Amino acid sequence: SNVVQLVLGRAALAAGVGTAAGLAGAVALRKVIATQLIGVSGADPLVLSAVAAVIFAVAVLAAWAPAQRAARTDPAQVLRGE
Repeated sequence: SNVVQLVLGRAALAAGVGTAAGLAGAVALRKVIATQLIGVSGADPLVLSAVAAVIFAVAVLAAWAPAQRAARTDPAQVLRGE
């Protein structure tokens, strides 16, 4: 469980930093983004937070399988390989 927690924690940190950077970029470029949207403003907080939450959740879920695989790996075998 410690390995799964470590892998998912690092994935959540990376996803959080990426999501925050993406939100900052979206807010900075809101006028450009607004030209591509129909019926939604470029800085609509509801839309931005919903999209950020979905992207964060998908990123953490994508790390779930590698975390499970890492937890099943024999530590002695990994150390011998290095």
